[in-house]
Amino acid sequence: MGNLAGEAAQASNIPTPPHASLGAVGGRTAVAALLRLRERLVKPHARITAPEDRHGARLFAILMLVHVTVILLVLAIMDRAYVATVGRSLWIDRDTWVILGGTALIGFTYLLLRAGRYRLSVALYILVSAAIPLTAPFVNDPNAEIGSLATALIPPLLASYVYSSRWVAGVLVATVGLASARLVTAPLPPRSIGTGFVILIAVLVAGFLTIVSRRRFTVLERARLARLRESEAALEESTERLRVLLGHSLDVLVGTDRHGFVTFIGGAFEATTGYTADERLGRSLFDHILPDDVPRIRREFDNLLVERAKELRTEWRQAHRDGRILWIEALAANRLGHPGLDNVLFSLRDVSARRRAEEDLRQSEQKYRNLLTERQRADDAKA
Repeated sequence: MGNLAGEAAQASNIPTPPHASLGAVGGRTAVAALLRLRERLVKPHARITAPEDRHGARLFAILMLVHVTVILLVLAIMDRAYVATVGRSLWIDRDTWVILGGTALIGFTYLLLRAGRYRLSVALYILVSAAIPLTAPFVNDPNAEIGSLATALIPPLLASYVYSSRWVAGVLVATVGLASARLVTAPLPPRSIGTGFVILIAVLVAGFLTIVSRRRFTVLERARLARLRESEAALEESTERLRVLLGHSLDVLVGTDRHGFVTFIGGAFEATTGYTADERLGRSLFDHILPDDVPRIRREFDNLLVERAKELRTEWRQAHRDGRILWIEALAANRLGHPGLDNVLFSLRDVSARRRAEEDLRQSEQKYRNLLTERQRADDAKA
């Protein structure tokens, strides 16, 4: 057993073979290279500046590349199947070359997109997507792929991403019209023609629903933007009103985060403290307070964070810019998490004059009491 334990310990200390770590590094390098290649292939041209157009250009670049790749893979797989079953290659059929021609046109639209011609490339891509699927099946064998007429829905869907509802309706009508013309002119049996028109009716209904959904989305989006603009205007008006009121107020309004760092200053801050708002923003509230008062104020601040419904009324001393010591009366409320606030709000007022008056009154009363005491002692001594 001891030998087995020793062998196990030695086995656990066997270093990792160098080729294993090299393989992991090579795998990560390959993935990074593929990601860079993908970004290079789909990155929008600098000429495309609008954010929605850049997003659309990236999406259509991916779609075009996938479209071309899928077509070529399907043709390659079908060619091997044809050779294995029929004994002839698919590449001798005329409809295969029609599909390849359409694929080359898709590649051309991709190059246009890479050159920054976003809307032109999308329009050409829609045209190719409409013409090739609706034409290729009838080139060689009219009865072969009548179900491919369902692809007439693809162009309107593509158009709905870029163009207005009127353009989508035009693409839908043009696509269904092209397919209907092919059905009427192609030598098809009546049953196939009936099936084809049923498919086109379904495409027409689906396209109509797409247009209705797009228009409804557009109406809802416009209403949302209108409400947003109204809210922004009301907020700006309210903010301006608050700024005017604070500008004429003798009090100071200070907002801090949960750690006590100042995030907002309003009111007569500079007139009260001698410091500008920019000099104090981002600094801790406790930096302004005299060290002897900081422990008590920090405890009260922490309690306010815990008891959210409670308001804090307290006083502290802080230094004016000119060196004078100010007495500050503070009323604080926890508004962390409230929309539009998200601060601990302090309403501050300089009460130094009141405190001096109170101190003068206290000293005067003490002086009067001392005088009374001395007179009483003098009277007692005479007696």
